[in-house]
Order: sequence, then structure tokens, then C-alpha cells
Amino acid sequence: MGTWYFGSHPFGNLLFVGHLVMNQSDNRARYETRLGRVLDHIYDHLGEPLDIDRLAQIACMSPYHWHRIFQAMYGETVATTVRRLRLHRAAGYLANGSMPIAEIAERSGYSHLVIQISCQSPLAA
Repeated sequence: MGTWYFGSHPFGNLLFVGHLVMNQSDNRARYETRLGRVLDHIYDHLGEPLDIDRLAQIACMSPYHWHRIFQAMYGETVATTVRRLRLHRAAGYLANGSMPIAEIAERSGYSHLVIQISCQSPLAA
């Protein structure tokens, strides 16, 4: 398994991935472009289930390579990014509107978590 070096490194402006040595700025720009397409897709489909294989396809990378590059570039996994974005969207809906909780959950990608719970007090029984 290769070692990732982004930023300052004793060998200079190079990216080491496995046995490959690449110019960091050229590859970083290419990766930013590819990952930018993925982030656009995530934003546009945040309320829907997101498939790792589809996201990798958008980035024109294998799922394994894409996931490693995403984490190296952004410092978090795609699952963490999606969770953060969905929670941020839901918080915005909660703070700025009167939308029902079930609708907020659906628009934020959490419709599968909405469970109807009776608000009956245990003392009322």
C-alpha cells in the first residue's frame, strides 16, 4: 500500500502513491476537478441514496482509488462528508422554516429514519 504526501514533504512538491511518483500540483488539479464533479453530484442528490460505485464512476476512478483520493484530499471519508452535508441541510430547514420533521428528513436524505412514535406519557397508562 502506498503512502500519501500532500503539502510539504522532505522530497519537495511530489506525490507518492504506491510506486508512482507524480508532480503534486498537476495531479492535485486533476483530482480537484474530478472530485468537484462528485461533490456537485452529491449536492444535487443529497436527499437520495448515494452509491459509492456511481460516485467513483463520476470521478472516472475505481471505487477503491476514488475513496482513498477523496479521503486524502478532504481529510474525511465520503460517508462523513455526506452525513455532514445532510445534517447541515436539515439544520437549515429546522432553523429557517416551519416544515414538518418528516419532510425535512426526506429532503435531507434521512427518510428511512423517520419513525412515527406515539407521544403518550407512560404515566397516562
